Amino acid sequence: LWSIFALLGLTVLFRVLPWTYTLLKVAGGAYLIWVAWKMWKHAPDPLPDPAESHRGLSFWAGIALNLSNPKPALFYSSVLLAVFPAVLSVMDKAAIYATALSVELGFYTALACLMALPWPRRRYYAAKFWIDRIAGLAIGLLGVTLILRH
Repeated sequence: LWSIFALLGLTVLFRVLPWTYTLLKVAGGAYLIWVAWKMWKHAPDPLPDPAESHRGLSFWAGIALNLSNPKPALFYSSVLLAVFPAVLSVMDKAAIYATALSVELGFYTALACLMALPWPRRRYYAAKFWIDRIAGLAIGLLGVTLILRH
């Protein structure tokens, strides 16, 4: 979704009104710091039982999380601003979107398939505390870097 937004005008908005890019960077950094704090704080908590979740709720929660995280918008817009020419044809945009979509779908499908296997899931559950702490630290540092980088 963020790739489409970047291709359909978010990058233009950032070019015309550079302060919006700065605003989104600061908001994105603050959001990442908040996520990092929550991950750090809840690292000892057990994972919820998937059998108790409502069917479809996880999908919509994932969409809401994705849309509330401006980091992908910054990533896609930065790539478009830095790598590609200012004017892109419809076919160029379609190729960029198809590439981004295939990478995202491939990665998350592979991750879901891997986590569906018993042995990686058990290893993840056993290491969850440290994974969450390390990921929280990394995400927090990314948030601070995003805010402080010019």
